[in-house]
Amino acid sequence: MRSFGLRKVLLVAILALGSQFLADLKANADDDTITIGLSADLRTADFLNNREFISRTIMGSTVYDALFTTDEKGNSVPSLAVKAEPSADLKTWTFTLREGVKFQDGKTFTAKDVVACLDAIRDPKNASELASDLGSVVSYKADGDYKVIFTVKSPDAEFYTLFTDTFFIQDMDHFDKEHPIGTGPYEWDSRVVGDRTSFKRFDGYWRGKPPFAHVVFRYIPDPQVAALELQNGGVDMLHNDVSMYALDSLKSNPDLDVYHVPGNTLIQGYLNMEKARNGGYKDALAVRQGLAYFWNAQKYVPAIVGGAGEVASQILPPWQLGYDPDIKVWPYDPDKGAALLAKGGINKGDPIKLLVYERPYLCDLATALQSDLKAHGYDAQVQCLAPEAAPAEVAKYQWDVLYFNTSGRSTAMAMYRDRWLSRLAPTPQQKDVRTYKSDEVDALVAKMGQTTDRDAYEKLSQQVSQDILVKDVAVLPLYWENVYVAAQKKVQDVKVSPLAWYPLLMNAMTTVKFAN
Repeated sequence: MRSFGLRKVLLVAILALGSQFLADLKANADDDTITIGLSADLRTADFLNNREFISRTIMGSTVYDALFTTDEKGNSVPSLAVKAEPSADLKTWTFTLREGVKFQDGKTFTAKDVVACLDAIRDPKNASELASDLGSVVSYKADGDYKVIFTVKSPDAEFYTLFTDTFFIQDMDHFDKEHPIGTGPYEWDSRVVGDRTSFKRFDGYWRGKPPFAHVVFRYIPDPQVAALELQNGGVDMLHNDVSMYALDSLKSNPDLDVYHVPGNTLIQGYLNMEKARNGGYKDALAVRQGLAYFWNAQKYVPAIVGGAGEVASQILPPWQLGYDPDIKVWPYDPDKGAALLAKGGINKGDPIKLLVYERPYLCDLATALQSDLKAHGYDAQVQCLAPEAAPAEVAKYQWDVLYFNTSGRSTAMAMYRDRWLSRLAPTPQQKDVRTYKSDEVDALVAKMGQTTDRDAYEKLSQQVSQDILVKDVAVLPLYWENVYVAAQKKVQDVKVSPLAWYPLLMNAMTTVKFAN
């Protein structure tokens, strides 16, 4: 009996030691794994269609590098390209590539890989979402192993910024959408759709050995739940998924750090220039002006958005060269708004359709305008759609205001070039979701590309904004989305860029790691 009791005591002790061993093993494993919460799931791992910022953040922080990346002010700095040199006429650019870089399959990165990726983007059979962004490029070619020469249609003093944290480089010799191979710090590991995407350390990364054995991005659609997960240790970091309702408690938590910079992602209401071009309004400019007078930005943005963003008056952030301080928030004046809507052919009782790409706060902002319009006698209608369902409705052009976001760029010219030029819809018959086609603006942006004089550049930029916002009223700026990162105290060396999709783990600014 006594020996049985002794055996029982020994067994309990062994089990306890085993449990402690497993606990220590898990703790050690956790110390090698960083888990990051995001508000949306990975849409695609394929670099050919990696435009949406969540997918760009995930893949650009792990599998892929770009030719250029960003610093803390959102400026373009070297990554896979070490420099970019223009010709005297600014129409030929020579990119010099970094030597000694390896793909995750061991292949050496060279100029041929850049050319192969660009060829794939421009190949119509791939239907790449990035193809239109290369519209200004006439040609490109490898010049030896570590130079790529580009020719562009017109002088462009900022051509290299087009390749900032976009146009990721993938090994096209072993192209696989489901298991991509790049030059980044972490290799593709596994994915559970609707839950998480996992990556493992690439020991041969050119910036040095990555600090984490594994990186896990978790999809947590509810920001309140995400905040609880961070506080309870379920995730180590939240990137741009910080609940404003939980912000004060996150900031006051001694175990957490909250990082914040003013961003350059603009949340806005596009006004329907395509419908105007097709004769959908009696007086389209009057309609756009009327709707602008009904948008009470100073009231609704702080009340609904809070610390998530700042009221916007224009399409460039206040800290960016080219911002025009003379453009103010459109004044709220429903009487003027009603008179202009009537001039444009929209009378009391008529429908006004507000379409929303569903995103935090956008439906609430659209509903606020709807309530105001209804209070003044209009049949205002709001339709909020998930990102995958919205494009089909957008393309019908039956809406009057489209609530959507525009991801900013590292410079004013890059913003105009990538978001507003006529070439984005290359034929008159092709509809333009960005809603704006203007020969005058195209010419102004071309002049911006021809000057290295910062004062002249700034004045040209301000004239572009005047045309888009004041002359044509093509868009209702709503707010600038602030960029937030919240993390456990053990997460060290976090630095935040205004460009929300920058590679957040190993970049030109820092290498994120756990405290020793």
